[in-house]
Amino acid sequence: MHQLWQHRTEDRTWPLDQLVTVAEEHLADSQAWRMEDIALGEARDQCEEERDWWRDQEDQEFGDRLLALENRHMEALE
Repeated sequence: MHQLWQHRTEDRTWPLDQLVTVAEEHLADSQAWRMEDIALGEARDQCEEERDWWRDQEDQEFGDRLLALENRHMEALE
């Protein structure tokens, strides 16, 4: 009788062990995906900041050239 009880307990323990293992693997995968999402988000933010900086530089250069052109035009009219 004891062996039968032990056998039934082992039969139940094995699926529970598998369930725990699957849950732990799922948790580890979820954490890895989250870390990857964070890293990609930071990289995207950095790229956007760099793009904005370059756009600001180009806008400043365009504004400077436009102002110089306007000044030359005003001098030519005088």
